[in-house]
Order: sequence, then C-alpha cells, then structure tokens
Amino acid sequence: MTTFSAAAAIAGKDLLSEARSRERLPAMLLFAALVLLVMHFAIGLDSADRRDLAPGVLQTAFLFAGTLGLYRSFAPETEAMAIHGLMLGPVDRSAIYFGKLASGTLLLLAVQIPVVLLYELFFRANLLGGQSVSGLLLFGAILLCFSLGFMALGTTVAAICAATPVREVLLPLLLFPLSAPLLIAGVSGVRAAMAGEPVWEAARFLVLAAVAFVSVSWMCFEFALEE
Repeated sequence: MTTFSAAAAIAGKDLLSEARSRERLPAMLLFAALVLLVMHFAIGLDSADRRDLAPGVLQTAFLFAGTLGLYRSFAPETEAMAIHGLMLGPVDRSAIYFGKLASGTLLLLAVQIPVVLLYELFFRANLLGGQSVSGLLLFGAILLCFSLGFMALGTTVAAICAATPVREVLLPLLLFPLSAPLLIAGVSGVRAAMAGEPVWEAARFLVLAAVAFVSVSWMCFEFALEE
C-alpha cells in the first residue's frame, strides 16, 4: 500500500466514523453558531460596521470550531490504543498525518459554508449578495488556504497533546499563538475579497504559510507520535 492510498484510507475511516457517530461536526457547527450568537447580542452596530467586522468574526468562529474538532482528531485511536497499530503499519507514518489533515480540513470546510450563512442571518450584512463569481471564488480560495494551513499546524499540535491529561488546555495554548499570523492573513484576505480589492498579497502569504506549515508539521509529526 502506498503512502497516498494509506492516507486516503485513514481519511475515509475518519469521515466514515464521523458520519456514524456525528461527534465532531455537529459540535463544531454549534460552537461556531454560539460564537456568532454571542457577537450578535454583544455588539450593537449598524449594517456597515457589521460588514466591516465580518472577516474577524468569521475567522474567529472558524478558529474555535477547528480547535474543537482537533480535540477529538486523535481521541479514538488514543483511547483505544489503536494509534500504536497505525504506527506499526507497513506504510510511512506520514500517511497518518496526511490522512488526519485531509479529514480535518474537509470537516472545517463543511463548517464554513453554514457559518457564513448564519452570519448573514444574524447580522444581515449582505456579505455575498454583491459578489461576482470571481469574488466568490477568491472568497472560497482564501477560506481553503486558511483551513489547510490551520489544520496542517493543528494536526501535529493535536498529536503532541493527545496523550497528555491536560490536552484541552494545552492544545489552544500551543495552537493559538502559532496560528496568529495565519489568522491575520485570513482576515485581511476575506476583507479584501468582500470589498472587491486585490487579494494577492494576503493570498500569497496564506499559500506560503500553508505550504510551510504542511512541510514543517509533516517533518515533526513522527517525533510527535513517538512522544
């Protein structure tokens, strides 16, 4: 079995397990919706301000939802001691990383679409109503790059924290400071895409950050599993 096919099998296993248990995705959606609901009642703003704040509020909701999903990304294997079976498999251990990265990214992307629609419902900011097709594609590309970079970093951090008794505390303490540049670039990119402005600077940073996070996390992942 090649590394690619093994990674696809691990990702498929995670997604199938999620479809049966419905443990991570509903919790991620609910948590992101609660973030929007709190912002809705805590911030009294006119429609223009709501639109201006949308990139920051949305990226914050995605950040928290993604972190909640990462809490349980390695939990089934760790609790059942199945992670050792995966490590002893006849494939490179990077297959575990890329499988977990793929499933986590797909789950986060599945959260983002309803969260954007919920923001429209709560704040009535008309985020996407005036967007052209190219603007919507840029908006989606920014979210994809942010999701990939965040999950690339978060997968390795979650593997480090999975075996610790304080993973609920340790995971955000390690993940949030490291992902701050990605969050800032994501906010800038979404704001530029919504305003119809050039997004290449933010997009270039997000792509480079995603590639860097994938590369560095991939190299560190085996050491994280050993720990």
